[in-house]
Amino acid sequence: MSSPKAGLQHLAPGNDSTLADWWLLTRDAVPETIRRAFDSLVLLVAWVIWKERNSRTFSNVAKTTTQVIAVVTEELDAYIGAGYRRLASLFVSTSNGRKQCLTFSTTA
Repeated sequence: MSSPKAGLQHLAPGNDSTLADWWLLTRDAVPETIRRAFDSLVLLVAWVIWKERNSRTFSNVAKTTTQVIAVVTEELDAYIGAGYRRLASLFVSTSNGRKQCLTFSTTA
């Protein structure tokens, strides 16, 4: 989620913060018009990571980071395809068909 391509590196969690602490602090920096979409994105990524953790723990099957990112992208496509337009508002499609997270400034 904090890929250099996404342009949101300044929002990446530090080593000393929990997910909940980071989420609550970061969502205040996200424009109010896309805050619900941001919340949904955080939950979706956390859910995919949780499922991957369970797969590794209980089935002894591990995906690569690239494969996990692909699963996140597939889930995003499914949510957007089902009509969740708020989530779609966070992304633009690039010329090669990939999704790229929109950038925004957190400074006034």
